[in-house]
Amino acid sequence: MSIDPHRVLFEDEHLLAVNKLCGELAVKGRGAVGKLPLLDFLKEDYPGLTTVHRLDFETSGILLFAKRKEVARNILDTKFDQWTKKYRCLVAGRIERGGGVIQKRLPTRHSARDARNAADLVDAKTTYTVLERFGNSTSVEAVIETGRHHQIRRHFAAIGQRPLHPGIRVPEILPARGGGVLPASGDGGEGRYRSPFTEGV
Repeated sequence: MSIDPHRVLFEDEHLLAVNKLCGELAVKGRGAVGKLPLLDFLKEDYPGLTTVHRLDFETSGILLFAKRKEVARNILDTKFDQWTKKYRCLVAGRIERGGGVIQKRLPTRHSARDARNAADLVDAKTTYTVLERFGNSTSVEAVIETGRHHQIRRHFAAIGQRPLHPGIRVPEILPARGGGVLPASGDGGEGRYRSPFTEGV
């Protein structure tokens, strides 16, 4: 069985962009897996597919895959140069200022959650803009210049604004409204995609 074609946002000879759902595994993790991860599912139609980044289980958004290992290697070797990682988040509490920059060193994926030793911490930067304020929550757009483990959650927690849990039927991180442009992936060109955005948030 193939993936719903409406979830494929962009495809060329190098890349595949898919709308990942909240509550869906991107790749196989530790422990038992109750259902097939998205990567394994897609490999039925795209045998050589490789991940170039990840999204958490609770996170919905655009997940990019490289169709060949050399394409993924090229992207990772350039450390996502010319790429923009943009997220829509609903956080608990009202943020009165219009936006800001959060710079706080965070533990690596493989270090302890409460790591405090400098050797276990890495630089992390999140720039955010307030989009809309509600009674007890705020919609923000966050751009991350680094891709640290749980970066957005940890950075907003550091300023006292935790992302709302998707258990209340609000996806924690939403794909950017409208779409965007993918940088050159091997042929010197660009790829454009349209992104859905969860309504009613």
